[in-house]
Amino acid sequence: GGEKALGRRVEWIGRLWEEIGEFGPGFVLDTCHAWAGGETLDELVPRVLEATGRIDLVHLNDSRDAFDSRRDRHANLGAGEIPLDDLVRIVVEADAPVVVETPDLEGQKADINLIRSRWTDEGAVP
Repeated sequence: GGEKALGRRVEWIGRLWEEIGEFGPGFVLDTCHAWAGGETLDELVPRVLEATGRIDLVHLNDSRDAFDSRRDRHANLGAGEIPLDDLVRIVVEADAPVVVETPDLEGQKADINLIRSRWTDEGAVP
């Protein structure tokens, strides 16, 4: 998400993937990195899939800072700047394992419960 971060833009990731994709690397989509880097979250998953062909893991977190801030400061889900609906949509669309990367253990438990309840509301969890 920072100004000089290697993969701050999906387009840059796509160019990188053209060079390294043949070696079979995995891809982790970090919601706070995307937000801080100025990537709009609607249509993010399809754009990443187009660039890399895969999403192997989602690092799910809210952001303490504004969109395109270039600051990777995680917040608990619903307590930051990223709309919760965008986070839920990314989890559903990515269809990959999710790691909650938020500040503290109690907050992480609440985040997991929150995303599970919203994900269920979306009809994505059996």
